Amino acid sequence: MKILDEGNIPFARPGRHRRVLLADVLDYQEQRRSQRRRGLDELTEESGLYGN
Repeated sequence: MKILDEGNIPFARPGRHRRVLLADVLDYQEQRRSQRRRGLDELTEESGLYGN
């Protein structure tokens, strides 16, 4: 619910419950994966562990 309330995933509220589209959830998941990958790549590069 926090993710929805922060506006990260669009939703509709026709009644008491929130409705989200599967495509929006999958897009959000892919964005988060990409952010994590970039962060890990940056840490790996900064640490010099892999000879970069």
